[in-house]
Amino acid sequence: MTTYDAIILGAGHNGLILQAYLGKAGMKTLAIERRAVAGGGLSTIEDPHRPGFFHNTHAFFLRAITAMPWYADRPRAPRRAADRARAQRRADH
Repeated sequence: MTTYDAIILGAGHNGLILQAYLGKAGMKTLAIERRAVAGGGLSTIEDPHRPGFFHNTHAFFLRAITAMPWYADRPRAPRRAADRARAQRRADH
């Protein structure tokens, strides 16, 4: 039988962030979600009243995403040389 240090009920964005922090702390975790996809309100779904129209049901929350503590903690990919050069040219002007 598999044992876990933490079982998280719900794999919405908050549950997934919690799971990431606990995993970073070395804990073995399991997230259980009742829906077929993880992400909760941040997952993209098809509007049942407008077939073919996909949208994010809680996209308006993204406007403050950079103010969230986990945003500062996220791993960042190294910037490419072309991106660094472009950023430097902008700073020089």
